[in-house]
Parts: sequence; C-alpha cells; structure tokens
Amino acid sequence: MRKKLRGLVLMLLMLVVVVTVLPAVSEAGSFLSDSYGGKNYKVYIPTGYQSGQEVPLVVMLHGCTQNPDQFAAGTKMNDLADQEMFIVIYPDQPSSANMNKCWNWFEPGHQSRGSGEPSVIVGMVNEVKSRYSVDDNRVYVAGISAGAAMTVIMGVTYPDVFAAICVDAGMEYKAATSMTSAFTVMSSGGPTPNSQGNIAYNAMGSYARVVPTIVFHGTSDYTVATVNGNQVISQMAQTNDLASDGTDNNNIDDTPEETINGQVSGGRSYTRYVYKDNNGQIVMEKYMVEGMSHAWSGGSTAGSYTDPNGPDATTISWEFFMNHPMGGSDTTPPVTTANPGGGEYSGSVDVELSVNEPATTYYTLDGSTPTTSSPRYTGMISITGTATLKFFSVDSSNNQEQVKTERYTITDDITPPVTTANPPSGTYTNSVTVELVANEPATTYYTLDGSTPTTGSPQYSSPIFITVNTTIKFFSIDGDGNTENVKSASYNITQSTDTVFKSIASEDGFAGMFSADGMSTTVHKLGDKGFYNSDTYRTVLSFDTSSLPDNAIIETAKLRIYRKSLTGSIEGINVDIINGHFGAESGLERSDYNAAASSSDIGSMDVPGSNNSYSEVNLPAGAFTHINRTGKTQFRLKSTNTANYSSDALEIYGGEDSSYAPQLIISYGGSSDTTAPVTTVNPAGGEYSNSVTVTLTVNEEATTYYTLDGSTPTAGSYQYSQPLVFTENTTLKFFSVDLAGNQETVSTASYVINVSADTTAPTTTATPSGSTYTGSVTVELIANEPATIYYTLNGSIPTTGSPQYTTPLQITANTTVKFFAIDSAGNVESVKTEIYTVVSATEVSFSSVSYEDGYVGKYAIDSMSTVSHTIGDKGMYNQDTYRVILSFDTSNLPDDVQITSAKLRIYRKSLTGNVQSLSLDMTQGYFGLVSALELDDYDANVSASPAAGAEGIATLSIPESNNQYTEVAIPLSALQFINTTGKTQFRLSGSTNYDFTSDKLEIYGGESSTYAPQLIVTY
Repeated sequence: MRKKLRGLVLMLLMLVVVVTVLPAVSEAGSFLSDSYGGKNYKVYIPTGYQSGQEVPLVVMLHGCTQNPDQFAAGTKMNDLADQEMFIVIYPDQPSSANMNKCWNWFEPGHQSRGSGEPSVIVGMVNEVKSRYSVDDNRVYVAGISAGAAMTVIMGVTYPDVFAAICVDAGMEYKAATSMTSAFTVMSSGGPTPNSQGNIAYNAMGSYARVVPTIVFHGTSDYTVATVNGNQVISQMAQTNDLASDGTDNNNIDDTPEETINGQVSGGRSYTRYVYKDNNGQIVMEKYMVEGMSHAWSGGSTAGSYTDPNGPDATTISWEFFMNHPMGGSDTTPPVTTANPGGGEYSGSVDVELSVNEPATTYYTLDGSTPTTSSPRYTGMISITGTATLKFFSVDSSNNQEQVKTERYTITDDITPPVTTANPPSGTYTNSVTVELVANEPATTYYTLDGSTPTTGSPQYSSPIFITVNTTIKFFSIDGDGNTENVKSASYNITQSTDTVFKSIASEDGFAGMFSADGMSTTVHKLGDKGFYNSDTYRTVLSFDTSSLPDNAIIETAKLRIYRKSLTGSIEGINVDIINGHFGAESGLERSDYNAAASSSDIGSMDVPGSNNSYSEVNLPAGAFTHINRTGKTQFRLKSTNTANYSSDALEIYGGEDSSYAPQLIISYGGSSDTTAPVTTVNPAGGEYSNSVTVTLTVNEEATTYYTLDGSTPTAGSYQYSQPLVFTENTTLKFFSVDLAGNQETVSTASYVINVSADTTAPTTTATPSGSTYTGSVTVELIANEPATIYYTLNGSIPTTGSPQYTTPLQITANTTVKFFAIDSAGNVESVKTEIYTVVSATEVSFSSVSYEDGYVGKYAIDSMSTVSHTIGDKGMYNQDTYRVILSFDTSNLPDDVQITSAKLRIYRKSLTGNVQSLSLDMTQGYFGLVSALELDDYDANVSASPAAGAEGIATLSIPESNNQYTEVAIPLSALQFINTTGKTQFRLSGSTNYDFTSDKLEIYGGESSTYAPQLIVTY
C-alpha cells in the first residue's frame, strides 16, 4: 500500500511539474495547457502577472468546430489581457463529446448546476483560482454560438461564480432540450422568453442574483437567427427582474432605456440598446450589427467565425465586465503604493507601483503634476538621481485616485548587489539551464567545480547549461565597486529512462457488445459487424507495469499498435485506460467491453496506413496517474465509424507476436525530495466578533487535509480547496502532504465567534402570488429564515393567536390571505396581503383525427399508414422503427382560455414482443408541412409549424392488456403548446429491446368510436 501511495503521489508530482509550475512573476504572457474533469483547457497568464495581486478572470467558450487556439486568435482576448492584466481560460470541447466540438447546451444533462459540462467548466475556474491570484468578484464568461448558449447556462446556474456574461450569437436558457429541437431553435428561436426567464430564475435557486448581460448578434446571421439574440435579452430581463427582489414587477424589463446608433470607421453600422433597472443602473446591453453573419464582432481573421468590420466585442465586453463586478457598480478609486517609499538611498533604487485593483497608473519624475497624458507605469522605475515621483491610478470604472508624491534622495551607493540563481538548487531530470540574475547592473563571476570564485573566474554572460551534478558558486560587483558575498546553488541531475512494455498475450484480445458477438484472446479487432451496427468489437490490451520504480516521475508515455488487416473503413480509434483491469480479473472477460474505466477517451489514434505499419498516441499527462506501479495497466480500443450495412473491422497484432506486439513506451525520471511541506493558517486562531474567513497556504505544491470538529485529520478527511468560513466556534486541525509523499505534522487553530444580535425581521413570500386561478390553487408561505408564520383567510389582520402555517393552503374560492412571520430572535415582519380569485373549471375531450393520425417509418422502406398505429421496431437489431402521430383539432377552445391541465389517453389494440415504455413529443400545429400524415413526420422538428413545441415532454406506460388504456398528464410547461386556433399533434416513440426479434405496440386510432385516442383539456 505504501509503495502504491508513493507511486501515485510521484505521478501527480510529474503532472504538476509538466503543466502547472510557474514562477511567481511571468516576464511574458504564457499560454499553458491543462486538463480537468476529462476535458482539456488552455489558460493565458498575462505579461507582468504578479502572484499575490488579485486580477480578473475571463472564461472564453468557443463555438462548434473551433478550439482554444482559434478562439484566442480570433477574439484577440490574450492581447487585451496583456494590456489590462487579467487571466483567460479557454475550455476545449473534444470531438469525443460532440462530433462537431459543440458545447452540448441543448442536452438536459448539461443545463443544471453541479452536472455535466457546466460543473467541469466551473471546476476549471476553481483549479485556476487555486493556482493564481484571482479576484473572486471579477470572474466573467463569454462565448460564441454553442459557446454563447453555454455562457447563458453558466450565468444562470452559477450566478455566484460569474459576475457578468457576454453572449455572441447565442440562445436563451434551455432554448432546446434535444439535438432535434436545437436546430429548430437556431433557425426560428426558442420557447417564450418570459417562461424561460422564470425557469432560469428557479434554476438559480438560493444563489439568485442579477447577472449583467451583454449580447452581440448580426442581422444577417443565418446560422443562429437574429431572434435568438433578442430572446436572450428578454429571457435575462425576466430572470434579472425576479432576481432583483423576488417579484415579477418589471423592475428590469426588455424595453431599452437608450437606443444608440453607431458606425465602425470603414466598417459596419450597428445599434446599441441599453437596459437599466429602476435605479438607473445599466444591467444589460445589446449590439445588433447590420449585415454581420455568424461571427465574433470585431475579431481577427487569424481565427475562425470573425468579422473585423463589426464593433470590437472583445474590448466592449471587457469594459462592460469591469463596470459590473460581483458586488455592483464600482465607485471606489484605486489605491496605489510605491515600494520602496521615498527616502534617502545610497545608489540607484528601483521603485514598484502597486495598485489594489486592476488600473492604469500615470507618473512623472520631475515634480510636475501627472495627467492621463503622462507616462504609463509598465514596470519598475529606476531612479538613479534625486527625483520627485508623483503618480495616480484610474480603474476600469474611471474612478481616479488623488495624486500622490514620493521624494527620493540618492547618495553614494554603498549597497552590494544581490544575485539570484534561477531556477534554484534542486533535483532535475537530464539537464537544467540556470540564469544568474543581479538586482542592478553588475558583473557576475562564477565557478562550476565547487571552488570559491574571484574576479579572475569566468564572467557570467549567458545561461549555464548543466547536464551532471554541479555546484555553482557566484558573486557580483556593481558599478560602484560594492562586492556581494559568495553564494552557492547545487543541482542534482537524474537521467530519464525509456521502458518498453509489450502487451500480455494471454490477457489481451477482443470482446463483443453482446454474447453472440463473441470474444477471443487470439484475435484483436475493433469495429462493427455491419447491419447498421457500430462499435461491435473492442480490443483490450494488458500491460504489466509493476516494474516501474516507486520514485519514477513519468515524463511521457505513448501507446503503439500494429495493423494486421482492415475490412471496410474505420474512421478513428479512441482509447480508455484503467489502473488495474477492466473486469473482475486481469484475464479477458466479455464484460470488459463496457466496464468502467479510470479515464475514458484519453486520446485518439489514426488507423495505420497499411498492414504491418503502426499508429501511436501520446497519452496526456492527466493519464499518467492511471499507470499502475504495482500491477497491470489496461487499455481499451474503440472504433469510430459510420453505421452501414457492411462490416467495418480493423484487426491488430496482439502480445503473441514478437515483432508487432502492442507497446506501451514510458519515459521517466526520479525525485529526492524528503522535506515536509509547511502550511500556514491566516488569520490565526483567536476570538472574533463576527464570522471569519480562514485561508490555508502551503509553501510548495501539496494536498492539505483538515477537520473542523477537533478530531485528528487523516488522508480520508476533507481536502482543502477554498477558504473556510466559520460562523460558530470551531477547532481547525490540518496537515499537508507534498507531491513526493512527505507529510507534515498536524497543526491546530481554534476560533471563538461572538456574533452580533439579529435585529432583522424575516421576509415571507406567498408562492404563487395572488391572481386569478381556475378550479383551485395551492399556496405556499415561505420565510427566508427559520420563523413561525401566522395567517388568516378571511381578510382580518393576523396575530400570534391566528393559525400557524405548517402545510400549503388549498384555496378553492375567492380568498384574501394575510400573513406575517416572527423569527427566533423575536423580530416581527409587517403583515402582507395576497388576493386569490378562483373561477370554475371546464373539461372538454377531443378525439384524434382519423385521416391525419397513423404511423410513419424511419426509412422510406418502412412505409407509413393512416389506418394502422404501430410503435416499436422491426427487429434485426433495429430500434425505434415506427412512430405514431396523433392529430387533434383543438380550434374550438376559447381564444382567452387559461388551460389548467390536460392529459393524453391511448388504448392498446395488440402487442408483439416487448415495448417497455413510450416517449411523447408535442407540437402546436403539425409536424410536417401540412397536418396530414407525412413520412418526414418521423423526425420533423417539433416546432415546424407554427414554431412552438417540445420533445420528450412525458413518458407513458404500456396498457396491460388489449382494449385497456394508459394516460399521462401533459406537463404545465407544455400546456402553452395546445393550439386554440388549429391542430395540436403528438408523436409517440417506443423503448424496445435491441435484438433480432420485432417489438411492436399497436394502438387504436381516431377511426374507433370506443377506443379513439383522447386529449382531455381542463380550463
């Protein structure tokens, strides 16, 4: 176990060394690669970044077919980051997650907090925040197209993380919930923005807050129609209105307070719409760019999907972001500090001007008052003679600081220079390049043999390349003859080792999808068996990697395979990895086909070009942790290819072949770190008058474990990832383990919290609020803190003698509800009133239209019929062959009807095989070009005509016997799609077994007088 732990820790050390270790100061901008949650991302660290000075962070979400490099080049966001000093993250959507590299904004699994792609993107943000100094109040997200749609999701689901959002050619929140409906939204717009705004507000939950939003959209965008840009503003207006005070009162709406026409010099005209709240603060902006297609406005042709002739969305969105930090509009001027301060110095002095927030600093050295036309501070100011430094800063909200003055008197220099070896002493693999850097102009002398250097020793002029164990001794002499004491830096050089592992013949082979597809340890193939199947065969390769040394730091690893034969066409190969083995044992099992992996799709390989040639993939650094130091490491190869009638299969050589066996090639070095890390707690334990935020800081890369109940922490305790907030007495115990496995002793800090008395009354909300309702309404009274609620239903003023609220109120007649709450501190809320008007309900039943309903097949050969209503498959490993369309004429519903409920009822006629359940789609109008049945109705968009509907709105069970019915309630969100002026249609598809035999359910159609499908509407 100890060997396994040390191995894991050392692999993690290599991962961090490869992709995350940076000096505290970046002399030039760095564009770095990393990964989180199975996805890669790039992070740009701007020129001059200083660790410890908090800077803003912007997340940039690319569009379909793009990658981080293209998006960075097209938006020029990294150039702006250098100018304004902020960090940029570019998450990368791989083709394995979406074949076009689109963010999956249209899938329900990626539309909520804590799940799917939103949680991975936020995880990337938290990872970057843990490594760099980021201002939590100035984290933003922007995107284009699919990335813009995901940007809206990020703003809605994580309003506590992102201060503001920028949406370029995007869609409203949950505009679509399937790929089919996504294409409809892109061409015609999404659901009603007001309803989506309500849904978005509910998704915010307890994190609800106004999220400032800026939108860019082209009037000639035929990829994502212009209506979508308008809907984003309308949806966010409704969401922000509710978030502003919990009430739908148009405190924020989608009517602009300002409309400004603009023109890019030599480029496009545009209209800027400005939306403000009731306090006159700008909450949203929209730029509609005349004649622009699907593009990032004002971008560079160095990237894709850009229009250089539009207004500069990069700069405009940055200015919008800076005017909308998390806490609201910034009205506080920055504070600039000179370090060192004015005084008397012997010799020249380098002065640093530091600002407490992102800002531009202006200065003079001649005693004159600086202005915004004076020199801008960009780096250390070297003062070589007596001078008066005057300076001030202006932040991004145009808050200007008062001019400050520091006077420097320079006397004869008697201070020796200070020389630093970079990188410092330590253990390095293969070689290291060392720079000797003095803090002032000076001559540096050095030796490499451990002897003491003199002025007769070599003079340093260029970096020193070290390939063997070496001790550098050095000192410097400045221009005034001040001589530094001799310093030493020792470098221990270890050599990297390449090891080639060949797969184990008795344990590798192929496993089929089903039992009938077989398995073999002598055949190694991947691909499909045809008949429109795909990914029938997967090959497992097993390697014994237990001979890797415990202290090995893996530098590179690659997997190599050799082609034996190819039938048909394989488009590509994806690779999974597991630390150990896929099944219950290392020997090949059929369950290996889909057994869980340590990490899936870690890389992709091309198919070797000819027999006996090879293809290989470099494993990402994130996969090194899954290479087993104590046993087996296994890989699973999966094909990507188009399903068709004929078989597509690639056979590769296995471990039994001496010349062409699969190989795992690993290059590694070692480490000699034996020093435990040191963890510092800030602030220290003590007595505090209110809650306290505690930070744990380690002096090296390490994992920190802690407990809050006074118990001794272990490696199974909480892992520290962000500051801890204590609101009550707490005993914090903690320790850290570095990447070489060195463990610190446990430390303790105790906090006593004396919180001030509560004097704020609770706030109670009635949900839903007072209005007119049909039939009855259930009302909940919800307080914003633990409290006792008192109420009356007769319009009288409630007292503490009135009924206490415990369960929702069922209101069936006109009622005035009055209520108030008292919290545990005795604070009493003012009485509130909600008036409910209840009108009687009407129920009406519609039978389906016999000559318009029926079944449609998946392909033309599967036919269609208006006299048969069949759902299911035709067997032969096909699924979802037949779908039923049901058409109802609902035009006789009153125009002003308020539908309160509806349900769909169908009757079983016969059942062959096993149909497990039915899925229901709905459209307001009809699926095809006309209301009559068409073959295209099988997969037509739900919003084909007149542009409203939803897919997968409900699931129906199968009636137990012939002539029995099943029914399902139409969700409240879908009642809006019942058409009061024409037809309402439904589409039924079945969930069946994937096998050779046919599974079919036949239901009655509108031709039956007794068993016709029914739509029962209550209003």
